[in-house]
Amino acid sequence: MAFPNFGQFGFMYDQLAQPLTVRVPTGNQTRDKRGLPIEGFQPDKLVNEPLVSNADPNLTYHNAGGGQISVGTLYWESRTAGYPLGTLVITKPGQTYKVISHGLDVAANLTYYQVQGVGQDE
Repeated sequence: MAFPNFGQFGFMYDQLAQPLTVRVPTGNQTRDKRGLPIEGFQPDKLVNEPLVSNADPNLTYHNAGGGQISVGTLYWESRTAGYPLGTLVITKPGQTYKVISHGLDVAANLTYYQVQGVGQDE
């Protein structure tokens, strides 16, 4: 049974929403001159949905070869289910994230996609 008053908290979803570009992989790869795979993507989709942290204060520690490094955890809350792993989410300032896992919240009718930064700050 869904939480009957969940719709009353919809204002928070709208308040946290930001413009995002969603780039879904096609699954068809081509190769560059060096033989490395290049992923093909469907046409970009523009959405206005939250990209939020689920941790407080958004830092946990991960053991790495030389010690511990701090890492953040971000989640993209979407009203659309079914985006595959590897989908790219790009913020207005240009930061790119890649979907690495997902889960469905039936009561809220939302899908939570865990995203990881792509690029220099990975």
